[in-house]
Amino acid sequence: MARPLRVEVEGGWHHVISRGIERREIFGDDSDRWDFLERLFSLRGSHGVVTHGYCLMDNHFHLQVETRSANLKEAMQRLLSGYVVRFNLRHRRVGPLFQGRYKAILAGEKEWITEVSRYVHLNPVRTERYDLGKARQAEVRRGIAEEIGSEDVKKRLEALRSYRWSSYRAYAGYQKAPELLEISEVLGCFEGETEAARRKAYRSYVEEAIREGEKGDDLLERVRYGVLLGSTEWTAKMRSALSGNEREQRHLRQAGSRNVNFEDIARCVAAEFNGKWEQLSCLRGHPARGMSILLSRRYTALKLAEIGEHCGGMDYAAVSDACKRMRKRAESDQALRKVIDRIENRIFNLET
Repeated sequence: MARPLRVEVEGGWHHVISRGIERREIFGDDSDRWDFLERLFSLRGSHGVVTHGYCLMDNHFHLQVETRSANLKEAMQRLLSGYVVRFNLRHRRVGPLFQGRYKAILAGEKEWITEVSRYVHLNPVRTERYDLGKARQAEVRRGIAEEIGSEDVKKRLEALRSYRWSSYRAYAGYQKAPELLEISEVLGCFEGETEAARRKAYRSYVEEAIREGEKGDDLLERVRYGVLLGSTEWTAKMRSALSGNEREQRHLRQAGSRNVNFEDIARCVAAEFNGKWEQLSCLRGHPARGMSILLSRRYTALKLAEIGEHCGGMDYAAVSDACKRMRKRAESDQALRKVIDRIENRIFNLET
């Protein structure tokens, strides 16, 4: 399938994610982590990139950065290429360290800036170890999750508050913020006459999710065109900033032209399988419904529940799970990816 589009804008707030190749570790020790952070913070002087948040895990990282100029690609190239050179020298290895190109999502509205910040900071505890992994999130969505005990909550909070390689401790007031970490703008999204009051509001916002166990990995499912996270109105406004190379032009043409609705997608899926959507969507085990759900999440503003209504009354949890299953299958099944590519071509070439 075509790679995600890029978006380069002045004053853009980006959620940047990158993983190690084959899910291998990208940080061997604390020296590597300090080196990465120093390079990250140095982008403020060299490229005007402001760091608003970060979380370094063993085999991936999350950043929340703001580009004062439209130069995220250039800045990330400097950060990652320099880091890889040093990492390889230190650990006597050769070859790529990261799994393909980094993922960058533009989310510049107030509501989404705070959600991204929370998502980034919850990473150390959003794991099976603390019963906040994907299985738990699926149970929460279905309303069948068992009530968590006070000891479990305590462990989660301790892990969150003590994690050294996240900017959460600086936001929450547990440690002094690094000089080049900008925390005032995110904190400014919260009510409070003093910084201490805003910190308290932010802590409550993040830690309440720990207590409830309800904030999982669905944030990334709400991304449109692979790079935009925001309201329908804001997304429509930002589509003009999308860019891509020849390999990405199909997505670019579609994103920049007209809106796609579920009926368009269902019609193109049915045409691919030489059938009728009403019949294909009811066939147990047939990929038509899963493909329609995946493509609807990718190219429409429909919410999970709204997609479910188009798919015979599926609830939002079932829609979310179906989308994840189809995405996972497409990652490993080349033949399936080719089918989805053909359907995308049909969608992009529909008459307006």
